[in-house]
Amino acid sequence: MDLPEEVRAQIEILARYGGYVEQEERGAKKAREAEMVRIPAWVEYARIPALRFEAREKLGRIRPEDLGQMARIPGITPADVAVLAVVIKRGRL
Repeated sequence: MDLPEEVRAQIEILARYGGYVEQEERGAKKAREAEMVRIPAWVEYARIPALRFEAREKLGRIRPEDLGQMARIPGITPADVAVLAVVIKRGRL
């Protein structure tokens, strides 16, 4: 079976990079799910030592409503978001 060059190139790309594409899609899905995680009122940023000092200051001042909003604050790192996600999942400080 003789396939056109364009089709062969697409098949080769999918074979080589399909795993990476799937991994990125899973990461994007997790990010969309995190966007919907609301930050409970009981969270006291100053009492979370795993958050960087700058993050505690900014979050205490801005008080984002969800993790998506938090992630868009300049100076807030993905690690800060991950720390708060764990705290929220545990349900306590």
